[in-house]
Amino acid sequence: MSTQQPMQQIQIGMSLSNWVLLLILSLLWGGSFFFNGVAVKELPVFTIVFGRVCFASLASAFYEASRIEISN
Repeated sequence: MSTQQPMQQIQIGMSLSNWVLLLILSLLWGGSFFFNGVAVKELPVFTIVFGRVCFASLASAFYEASRIEISN
């Protein structure tokens, strides 16, 4: 004698906000490939690698700094 839970309705369509988020994601994703292609043609490889590592290091440092609790 088990009681069955009512099934939840599945939304098939996408809302406007979902479409906007998908558009933003596609622009960011595709833009990175475009600008990487331009950078590879115009800059030495070491410069690109150095810049990407520096950017990742700064992003990681800011993230870790935001997680530190300041206690008095």
